[in-house]
Amino acid sequence: MPSVLSKIVKFCRKRLSEACLNGAMRRDGQACTKLLNLASALKKTGVSFRYDPNTKIYSYIGEGYGKPVHFFHKKRAIMYRKGIAARTSLLARDYFLSRIAFSDGDVVMDCGANIGELYLWFALNGLGIRYVAFEPSPLEFSALRLNCPDVEGHNVALWNRNETLTSGQLSRSAENSKGDGSKAT
Repeated sequence: MPSVLSKIVKFCRKRLSEACLNGAMRRDGQACTKLLNLASALKKTGVSFRYDPNTKIYSYIGEGYGKPVHFFHKKRAIMYRKGIAARTSLLARDYFLSRIAFSDGDVVMDCGANIGELYLWFALNGLGIRYVAFEPSPLEFSALRLNCPDVEGHNVALWNRNETLTSGQLSRSAENSKGDGSKAT
């Protein structure tokens, strides 16, 4: 049975970790990643983050995947606080991927691919699919290229007509999975 002291230490670690996460979201760049890494160390997650001030890219580094996962928006780091496998498993659950019997060579088209997390789930699960990504946001597409350099990627939105839309038109016409209206799928 855990001692009272160990319960107090666990409680304090949890509260301090939460405070670090909250503080990180109020800061940018290096300060953000330092607080995220402190929160990770307190929780003993084995997850760490870094920030490149020249490219303004945040990176997740953690167990279970041999490469960093790159992203531009610091709030995405919260999604990785339990690791890439946990994040991509949630994504797979949301998309009901366990109900599909994928085989090597199957083609998966990811419409609104963001930074390529769906591809990472396939890679982590050893599924040799052919992944085709469509992502209209130039920023997210550049992160997708870093995360999935060998996949077929298209920096375009999918739409029901062949026409050019501004991001404002996309915002009014369709919403993405985050609900911010930034892309049509």
